[in-house]
Amino acid sequence: MPEKKQRLLYVDMAKSVALILVVYSHIPGALWQPYLGSFFIFAFFFLSGFTGGTRASWKEHVLKRARRLLIPYVLFSACLVVLSSNLTLLDLEGVAYSRFCLYPLDVRPNIIFLRHYNSPLWFLTAMFVSDIVYYTLIKRIKSKKGLAISFVLLLLSVCAMDQLPVLLPWSIDTMPFFVIAMLAGHEIRQHEHVLSQGKFSVLILIILFVAACYLNGNINLSCRIYGHYIRYALVSGITGTLLMLIVCKALEGYGCSRILGDAGRHTLTIFSIQMAVIHVCINTLQTMGLTADSGLWHAVISLAIIVVVFVVGTALSVVLRRLLPSVF
Repeated sequence: MPEKKQRLLYVDMAKSVALILVVYSHIPGALWQPYLGSFFIFAFFFLSGFTGGTRASWKEHVLKRARRLLIPYVLFSACLVVLSSNLTLLDLEGVAYSRFCLYPLDVRPNIIFLRHYNSPLWFLTAMFVSDIVYYTLIKRIKSKKGLAISFVLLLLSVCAMDQLPVLLPWSIDTMPFFVIAMLAGHEIRQHEHVLSQGKFSVLILIILFVAACYLNGNINLSCRIYGHYIRYALVSGITGTLLMLIVCKALEGYGCSRILGDAGRHTLTIFSIQMAVIHVCINTLQTMGLTADSGLWHAVISLAIIVVVFVVGTALSVVLRRLLPSVF
């Protein structure tokens, strides 16, 4: 029997916070990218391992994840690509390849696959591939020694694949990094008390997070950019996600925790359509003669765009769940 997971409010809150940072990063002029962008994608994989069960058979799990990730990928890809004004064969190849570009981002000339509103959809196939490998490992790891060996082998794979001249389809080259995040999430769930640490431990996490971000620079996992050092990308990913979980757990029951928690149940749809909504918002603002160049005005407009993205995405998710409850 497939297991039914009990939702954790603070985890759904954390998903919303991570997604807010993702959306903000896609708004032109976004600030503090080395810090805000250092953990939000890592966090989604970490949280998947944190909440994932292990009772279902391998076949049941694969079929469920295919239904929940690949069918939305095909549906959103079809809709978002069709909305593009200059559809070409390259766009269709991009849907099959499911990477933003063919070569690392600093290579010129490059081949850009996900050129339109479908650029965030790489995440769905990356999650599917990573989840299958993660589930295969977690069903077979029976000891701490086995877990440690898996971590080492995965880290070596990350380093080896980082040397490839091209980005592999379906994020196969960054999959080991994402699997590490999922295994870390699974292990933290076994020791959930670490999310109730004292002020000193939180201070240590903050220092590690800030130091790793400062030393590492920008991260863009969709294009296999880990910053200057892969080890710092792991440190910022783990510490940033832990800090986010600690804050969300402490704020359960306060303020807008319920709103964030409810939005966290619709992250897949919001994540998938965010670029289309951002594009419409920015075009509308430009038509009205409004720009978000810097300072407080940029913060106000960014917040407004984020709210619109979440409202539209949540509304669409509710509709899709009624139409296709087994998928969404």
